[in-house]
Amino acid sequence: MKLIVDCDTGIDDALALIYLLTSMDATQHGLAGIPGAADSSNPVELIGVTASFGNTTARQSARNSLDLLDLFGHSDVPVFLGHEHALGARSFEVSPGSAFIHGLNGVGDVELPHSAREVEKMPADEFFIESARRYGSELTILATGSLTSLAAAITRAPEAMAKAGRIVVMGCALTVPGSVNAWTEANVSQDPESADTVLRSGLPLVIVGRDVTAVTHLATDVPLRWKESGSPIGLLLGQMAAFYQRAYAVNFPALHGCFLPDPLAMAITLDESLVTNWLSRDLCIELDGPTRGRTIANRDNLFQHSSTRVALDYQRDTFLQRFMTLMDAQITHSL
Repeated sequence: MKLIVDCDTGIDDALALIYLLTSMDATQHGLAGIPGAADSSNPVELIGVTASFGNTTARQSARNSLDLLDLFGHSDVPVFLGHEHALGARSFEVSPGSAFIHGLNGVGDVELPHSAREVEKMPADEFFIESARRYGSELTILATGSLTSLAAAITRAPEAMAKAGRIVVMGCALTVPGSVNAWTEANVSQDPESADTVLRSGLPLVIVGRDVTAVTHLATDVPLRWKESGSPIGLLLGQMAAFYQRAYAVNFPALHGCFLPDPLAMAITLDESLVTNWLSRDLCIELDGPTRGRTIANRDNLFQHSSTRVALDYQRDTFLQRFMTLMDAQITHSL
């Protein structure tokens, strides 16, 4: 599998990238054969990371991704800058809510070792198009931020993007309330028109939305254990996770931890057998009226075969065990 990760690199995006990189380096971390590690019979090659906006700006997202890739030994993976604001907007500013959850720099105001690399000259949407043409059905794109660059690629070159094997979207809220308001999920809210373009594209989509991401949580004791591990990576992970959890303590005081939306989307991208209940249904986004931003079934295609699969339930304990195994392996490796 050739994989592109399109992310607005905040704290959970960073954890998802680390999950992926550790899985790819399973043998190095003594994880070969452990569920959650990349399958040697179908190896994963991360061919690029693209930067979207949402948790932070696209440029800060790109910087965070460069720093993380270098820190975890993957400086060969290029980073591409995506659109810096919604297609119908002139600018983007990080909301106070996003800064409260992810910090001013997107990663909990933790100072990452600085990468000397810069983003590639090719824009993200062009990279999507070229990759789809080159790799065809081998290509998977995982999007964990705004869908603006993906929508731009689909609009520019629909015949090329149709060659892609799968697009996994961490976004939408179909059967549960949204995260921004009662009906809108955060990534969709950044650019509802682009989300609608992606959902209506007819491409093979996997939706990992709030239906499943607002379930499994990371307990409050984990960041402290990571910070006290004596490992520099443990300290970094613990600081980021603790910052993230402080926001959850305010917004979801009864949770006693934090959700792991982007790591879950990554885990399902690597192993769809984690999902125990799928809904096959074409979707769209309501763009007008008081429920703008709501994910809903596409009325035009209600009775047609759908190329969109929505995850409705998954093996929660199995995912959390895999996540902890991979994070602990990184921490132990850096001791």
